Amino acid sequence: MKKKLALLLALSLTVSSLLTGCGGSEGAEQPAAEGKHENVDVELLAASSTVQNVGIAIADVITKNSGFIRMAATGTNSSEANIVQMLEKDEHTNTFYMTSAAPYISAKTGIGAFKDYEPCQDQRLVAAMLYGVNGFVTTDPSIKSLSDLDGKKVAMFADELPQQMAKAAFDILGINVEIKTLTFSDQFTALSDGLVDACLYLGTGLPNGEPLVPASPLQELIANKGGKVYAVTFPADLQAEAVTKAGLDGKWAYSPIICPAGSLQETDTESFEAYGSVTALVACWADTDEEVVYEFTKTLCEKYADLGNYMTELKPITPSLMLSMLYMAEGEEDIHPGALRYYKEAGLWPSVWEEANSK
Repeated sequence: MKKKLALLLALSLTVSSLLTGCGGSEGAEQPAAEGKHENVDVELLAASSTVQNVGIAIADVITKNSGFIRMAATGTNSSEANIVQMLEKDEHTNTFYMTSAAPYISAKTGIGAFKDYEPCQDQRLVAAMLYGVNGFVTTDPSIKSLSDLDGKKVAMFADELPQQMAKAAFDILGINVEIKTLTFSDQFTALSDGLVDACLYLGTGLPNGEPLVPASPLQELIANKGGKVYAVTFPADLQAEAVTKAGLDGKWAYSPIICPAGSLQETDTESFEAYGSVTALVACWADTDEEVVYEFTKTLCEKYADLGNYMTELKPITPSLMLSMLYMAEGEEDIHPGALRYYKEAGLWPSVWEEANSK
C-alpha cells in the first residue's frame, strides 16, 4: 500500500512539473520575458510652429524605431503652455513635453509667465534639440547698431524676458524705441510692410554661431526684399549690462554668440553679435517611468541621423549636442535618471556636458 501511495505521489509531482513547464493551468499569471516591455503609448506636447515640427519628427522616429514606445505629438499653443499643462496634470507617467530654456528656467524660478505658480522643481531634462539665435533684423541699411533704432518701432514676440532685456539695453543707450508685441510670424510681416523698422529673431544654429539657418518667415522676407535684409549687431558687453539692469542675473537663459559673415545672405561681409538659447528641448516630469525615458533617449540618440530627413534645422544635431546643450541643468539632478543612464552607458556623461558647460 505504501509503495502505491509513493508511486501516485511521484506521478502527481511529475504531472505538476510538466504543467508548470508548459505554462501552467489556465489563468495563471506568467512573468514577462526578460528584457521585454509591454507597448506604451506616450504623448509628446509639441508646442507650435518650428517646435511642433521638431516634436512630430521626434515622435515619428521614436515610434518607428523603439522596441515598445508608441509616441504621438500633440500641437499646443506654446512652450509655456506645455509646462502649465504639466503643472496641472495629476498623472505624468507617459507624457513628455517640448519647451525651451527660457520657460524652463522661468518655471523653475517662478518668474515671468510662471510668477503666479510656486517655483517648479519637478521638471527633468532629457535632450536638447534646437539652438535658437536671437537678434534684431531690419530692411533699412542705415540701421547698423542698436543706437540707430532711436525713434524707431521694433516688433518683438510676446516673451517677457527678452523684452525686459531689450528695454534695459535701450535705457542704457539713452534711446527711445517703441516696442510692439506681435506673434512670431506677424512681426516679419509688419517689417515687410513697413509698419515697424526692425524685429527680433534670426533662426536656428549652434552655440558657436554657425551654421545659421534663418527662420522660415525670415527666409521669405529675404526673398521678398531681394536680399536687402540686414542684421543689427547687439554687443555682448551691452547684453551683460542690460541683463543686470533688468534684474535677470541667474534667470537669463541666453548667451552671447557671434554669427559669421554670410549668415543671412552670401553678400554679407561682416560678422555680427547676437544672443542664443536652446529653443527646443525635450523634458518630462521627475516621476516619468525611468525605463520609458531610457528607451526614448537611447532610440533618439541611436537614430539621430534620421531627424535631418524631416527638418534641415535638425541635420547638425548629434547625441553629444543633445547633452552638451543642456546648459540650463545645474547638475545631474536636473536630468531624468532614465536619460542620464543612457548618457553614462554611451560614455557621454559627464565629460561631454562638463566640457561644454565649463566654457
